[in-house]
Amino acid sequence: MLKKSKNSKYPPPPAPPTVEEILKDMETFHVDLSAEALRRQSPTNDVQHQDWWNRFEQAVADHKNLIMLDSEIRNYQLKLESTKIELETEAQLLMNAIQEQREKMDEVLQKGSS
Repeated sequence: MLKKSKNSKYPPPPAPPTVEEILKDMETFHVDLSAEALRRQSPTNDVQHQDWWNRFEQAVADHKNLIMLDSEIRNYQLKLESTKIELETEAQLLMNAIQEQREKMDEVLQKGSS
């Protein structure tokens, strides 16, 4: 059905490592995770740890507040746009009414002067 092409543009995959190479790598990348080593590496005490959590919780609360503030701003923008449309509509209606009154006044003045 599908034939493997003989002219592949990709090189063949590398050979898997031997057992000796794996053991050598294990020695090279050995990590000591004893409790003493961890205490020496990270000298965080309870105060620093609590301070970090307080800052984290404050950041989460600030993020929630920003999301709520963004939502409120979007609502105000929508309300402002709808109010603007209403005002433009009312202004157009007033302009039309003024134009009609002018036309009526012109008719009356033309009838009166003739």
